Amino acid sequence: MNKKIISESDNKSVTLRSVQRQLTGYYECEVSADAPLFDTDIKKMLIIVTEKPETSPFINVEKTKYSEGDIIKANCTSYKGYPAANLTWFINNQEVTYFVLLNDIYLPIAEIIIITNKNVKIVKYFTQIIVSDTAERLETSRSTLELLTTSNLFSKGKLTLSCEATQFNLYRKRTEINLLEDAPQLAHVLSPARSSSHSST
Repeated sequence: MNKKIISESDNKSVTLRSVQRQLTGYYECEVSADAPLFDTDIKKMLIIVTEKPETSPFINVEKTKYSEGDIIKANCTSYKGYPAANLTWFINNQEVTYFVLLNDIYLPIAEIIIITNKNVKIVKYFTQIIVSDTAERLETSRSTLELLTTSNLFSKGKLTLSCEATQFNLYRKRTEINLLEDAPQLAHVLSPARSSSHSST
């Protein structure tokens, strides 16, 4: 290991500075007893050196106005970090929780059906990780969310859709967009004008 990155170290602790992602791996600590026992114990732990994504998460939707019964299709992308950022959706500031049940076995993230609350009828959720083909081998995470719009999803004609990207407790960024309800407008009804008749004598 390069001695320049070891700082403030003693026989009980080691401090690494200016670390690079290449230092990700398992680190071991060995403790040995004095004579005559000479007992030895070794513990190891995985340490991950992260690289935060290049930008805040980016949300892409097909349109910004929706009528009741439309399907909202949204993508959230967090570009080039390590490891790939975890992506979490929020609808009107409520986290989209999810589960998947296939052959009575709960599976990790996949294409799934989500029931979040009474306001959200149907949601599809799919997340994928894309590894760049450059030398850095950084990872891009992309999540797709689909839900059926209902009138009670909109508060005063507006729905707030947010996506949050996190890496452990080291990085947290959120992006939100507002979608509008394309509700039919009530036409103004005008009463027929009364014609006035004048008689002359």
